[in-house]
Amino acid sequence: MKFPLLVCCLALFLLPAFGQILPNFTGIVRSFERNTLTIEGPDANTLDFRCTRKTAYFDGKTKIKREAIKPGDRVSVEATRAPDASLDAVNVRLERPPAESK
Repeated sequence: MKFPLLVCCLALFLLPAFGQILPNFTGIVRSFERNTLTIEGPDANTLDFRCTRKTAYFDGKTKIKREAIKPGDRVSVEATRAPDASLDAVNVRLERPPAESK
């Protein structure tokens, strides 16, 4: 009897993570120090994102290294909300004008 209950509990815990649409934030990189990416949005407010080993970085469809993201770059960040209410970056994408895209 314990096994079906465990499976149900795990399904309820893990199900929202699969196929979930992540909120997307776009802005200009103001700083990228240690594990914190700070961007400034179009409304001049700043947002901090925690970056982990699981965070992926892209330039178009090409995966890039974290070091390729520099202050002044325009990026979009897909993120999840952590239990402590901070934002955890899942994907960080360089946003380039169409002529510059790879």
